Amino acid sequence: MDWASVQKSWEKWASSNIGSSGQRQTLKAALLINYDPLRPSRLLSTMCLNASKSTGEGAIVMQTSVFLLVALYDGSIGLASRAVASVDQLAWTLNRRNL
Repeated sequence: MDWASVQKSWEKWASSNIGSSGQRQTLKAALLINYDPLRPSRLLSTMCLNASKSTGEGAIVMQTSVFLLVALYDGSIGLASRAVASVDQLAWTLNRRNL
C-alpha cells in the first residue's frame, strides 16, 4: 500500500471538505480507518470540530477495499446530500488508486 498517496489524498480532501459550521465545508468531522486484516490497523488522520448551530445531524459510513471512512455532518437534507457526495469523492479517489 502506498501510504504517501493515501495521506496526500486524505489531506487534500479533508482540507476542502471538513470545517466548522460557519465555514463552507460540508462535514464537521471525518475519520479514515485502515481495516485491512493483513496489515496492522492504523489511524491515518482525524479531525473533529463541533458546530455551534445545527438543524440536524448524521453520520456517513463508506467502505473502500481496505478503509472505512466515517464522516459526521450537520444540516438538512440538502446538506446531507452534499456531505454524501463529498465522502463519495474520497472513496472514489481511494478506489481508483486501489487503496
